[in-house]
Amino acid sequence: MSEETKEKISKKLAKPQIKLICEYCKNNFFTKKKNQKFCSKKCVIQNRKTKAQLNCDDFKIYRNACRFKFSLSKYPEKYDFSLVEKYGWYKAKNKGNNLNGVSRDHIISCRYGFDNCIPSWIISHPANCRLMRHNDNVSKGVKCDLTLTELLNKIDNWE
Repeated sequence: MSEETKEKISKKLAKPQIKLICEYCKNNFFTKKKNQKFCSKKCVIQNRKTKAQLNCDDFKIYRNACRFKFSLSKYPEKYDFSLVEKYGWYKAKNKGNNLNGVSRDHIISCRYGFDNCIPSWIISHPANCRLMRHNDNVSKGVKCDLTLTELLNKIDNWE
């Protein structure tokens, strides 16, 4: 390694560290990047989750947090699978091409939840899910077929 290369490397390594405060956990941390906002990847992830659940700042993050994360087979008595038997599950053109199939629907829409800062755990709860033909789901758009009070009562009586 040439002297010039060694000198460049040592200058980069010798770059002074800056003391910053993490925007999520409020702990002090040292970094060489002056625009770094978080002390760790964990704080970045937790900050995104908090924003999605509380502040409703970013619809993409909120929408992702509102995805249904449960298996329908866990609650077979709660859902009408006759539509699935008749039409099958929805599959996009590049995934099987069943455009008339059935998909899960948010009874209170994600958009309504975002606009009204409803915590994502409420919107993603199994009580807010129903099965319907995908075409009907898409044409429904952001329409809600329950009030928030009705959904909260449904959640209380879920198990």
